[in-house]
Amino acid sequence: MTPAWANLLSNGSFETPGSGCVAGATSLPSWSVTNNIDIINSSCTGGMPAADGSYYIDLTGSHAENGVNDVGTISQTIATQVGQQYFLSFYFGANPQAPQFTYPNDGPVKAMDLLLNWSLTGTYALNTTGIAATNPQWTFESTSFTATSNLTQISFRSLNGIVAPSDFGPLLDGVSVTAVPEPATVWLMLSSLGLVPVFRSFRRGRPMAA
Repeated sequence: MTPAWANLLSNGSFETPGSGCVAGATSLPSWSVTNNIDIINSSCTGGMPAADGSYYIDLTGSHAENGVNDVGTISQTIATQVGQQYFLSFYFGANPQAPQFTYPNDGPVKAMDLLLNWSLTGTYALNTTGIAATNPQWTFESTSFTATSNLTQISFRSLNGIVAPSDFGPLLDGVSVTAVPEPATVWLMLSSLGLVPVFRSFRRGRPMAA
């Protein structure tokens, strides 16, 4: 049985394949890619760090100069139980490096959509105006959802590169989905760790006769 706290997603921090940066990637292990994305790390971004591990992705790819649609989307489908609640978390950032280059850029605000089974669940945005080129402004984001089917598709979609070509977009790292344990499961978990509090009862004695 999979522990309630185990990540149900594969390659959630994009550490695989871990063979260097890829601009305009059209594939990513365990994920489906629409259009293209950039798989990057600090070595190919002048020191811009990951939030979790070494690698992260820019959801706006790098083929704009070739007339290719760069509005990247990544999706992964996981097995879920109808009625079960799940906790979804990730790190969201914004690529601030456009001012250093002459590549296309469609504005300082970098944004993305989160979708569950292609239904919009949330939109996230950061402004890169005046931000240092090595500061991705990583922010920890989380939400919860209750599964309505045995399969749930989780998708992240860039909102940059729609109006104009762009090579700098929303950043994503450390994606995780875990089942929210039932109270009884939490009790068992605490018991196995020896953390269940001990409650002692005291019998109130009768007052002594004068």
